[in-house]
Amino acid sequence: MPKPMQSLADFKRCAKPGAQFLRRFPGQNIKPRLVTVAYAQSNAIVFPPNGHEATAEILARIAENPHRHGSWFWFPKASQCRFENGEMIVIGLSGEPVIAFNPASAATQTEGETHA
Repeated sequence: MPKPMQSLADFKRCAKPGAQFLRRFPGQNIKPRLVTVAYAQSNAIVFPPNGHEATAEILARIAENPHRHGSWFWFPKASQCRFENGEMIVIGLSGEPVIAFNPASAATQTEGETHA
C-alpha cells in the first residue's frame, strides 16, 4: 500500500500523467468525480474537461496541446493545503475547504461514479 499524502510535495509526486484522483468540492452539492491527470508541469496539472471520458485518445490530445484541450489545476501554496487521511484539501482565503483530491488507489470507489 502506498504511503498516504502528507504534503504538497507528495501530491506533486503522485500527480503524473495517468494518475487518478477522486476530486470533490467540500461543502458543495457536487458529486465527487474520478479524474485522470493528462499532463503535468512543475506548477500545474491538466485533466480532461468535465464530460470527457479519460480515453487514451483524449489523454494524448490533451498532452499534445494542454492549453487548448484541458482543464487546469494550478498548485496552491503549501500553506493553503491541509492533509487528512491521505487526502489533500485546498483551503480558500476565508479558511473554508475549496477542493480536495484523494489518490484513486486510496479512495473508496462508489458505484455510478463519473469519470473525467
